[in-house]
Amino acid sequence: MKTSTETLPRVKIFYGWWVVLACSLLMFYNAGTFFYAFSAFFNPIRASLTLSATAVAAAFSMRSLEGGIMSPAVGFVVDRAGPRKMILFGSLIAGLSMMWLSRADSLLTFYTPFILLSLGTSFSSGIVGMATISRWFVRRRGLALGVYASGAGLGGLLVPVMIWLIDRYDWRNTLIITGVGFCILGVLVALVVRQRPEQMGLLPDGDHSGEGISSTKAQGTEEVNFSVSQALRTRTFWLLSISIMAAAMAPQALATVQIPYLESVKIDETLAGFVISAMTVISVLGRMAFGWLADFKDKSYIMAVALGLEALGLFLLASIVAPWMLFLFLATYAPAYGGVISMRPAIVADYYGRKAVGSIQGTLWSIMTVGGVVSPLLVAWIFENWGSYRPAFYILAILTALATPLMFLARRPPRPSSRVASA
Repeated sequence: MKTSTETLPRVKIFYGWWVVLACSLLMFYNAGTFFYAFSAFFNPIRASLTLSATAVAAAFSMRSLEGGIMSPAVGFVVDRAGPRKMILFGSLIAGLSMMWLSRADSLLTFYTPFILLSLGTSFSSGIVGMATISRWFVRRRGLALGVYASGAGLGGLLVPVMIWLIDRYDWRNTLIITGVGFCILGVLVALVVRQRPEQMGLLPDGDHSGEGISSTKAQGTEEVNFSVSQALRTRTFWLLSISIMAAAMAPQALATVQIPYLESVKIDETLAGFVISAMTVISVLGRMAFGWLADFKDKSYIMAVALGLEALGLFLLASIVAPWMLFLFLATYAPAYGGVISMRPAIVADYYGRKAVGSIQGTLWSIMTVGGVVSPLLVAWIFENWGSYRPAFYILAILTALATPLMFLARRPPRPSSRVASA
């Protein structure tokens, strides 16, 4: 007589999910210590080095600019060298740069390690994780990338930890602690990650031979493989690029002036800080939900819905006259903002295939960065000349709304001819 344990099949987790978990942990740490929490270092560094606010803020602008410039190179390298070497290299550079930054005593010794830190984070997460996960999944790509994007969203939970460390040990020692953590985590993640499932004798999504092929054909998502030059020659790529660039403007502006804007419309500073934390957490729900939904529905339509909700949320934010309206803003903007983040790489991988996904993602990312660099300057210029942030947020809402029909037009490009594809 067989026991219950003998009759139950043993469930084996597809290795791709371990890759997702490893990349997500590194993204969580990166976002929590460098992107979200680094504003906590702003005033301590400024006071310690006797720098102007503009001089310190310039480092954060250089971070965005560096990310845009390096994105095509990061994508190119990850397609050829694979993610393990890049994660190991990037994490060690980031961790050592954090330790070097802790010794800063002038503007030069502040900028130099900060730029290297930006370079290290670019080479260890972001596009590297997106490209790797896109190779491990096809049918479940939306959900997998949603989980990865959630790692960045949850990174906001590290902000209170970083603030506590700075208060307890000062900013220099905190940078040393986080730098050591970056090095250790990077080594561990690099040991787990593999470039593609075929290296382990597996197929994307954990499918058996023929299973995934038939199911993707049935859903109309049969894989293609574009080169970068082939992708750039498609009308779809430029519609995607313009739409995503317009959508990237609002999040960067919010990251820069959300609290000053809310204070200018008589919102308490404590409540304004809560809104940022709530927006980060709620965005995780959007990253997961939209990513999951995209595995069953047309991704361009789901992306268009997310952009429409994001535009509505920005209109509500620009129209705030009472604190209760913040809940309407959070209910519309936050999940849509998260959804756009997880949908963006999923659409590119679906449309252009796995072969050059890193290079194509990186090229699109560099175009997207233009919006992120311009929008904080636009918002600041409008405030200085018109005395209010409201017009800037109305403009950003309109630009995001205009991105919505572009996404509807960005249909799946025709397959490249076999002759060109083999070239």
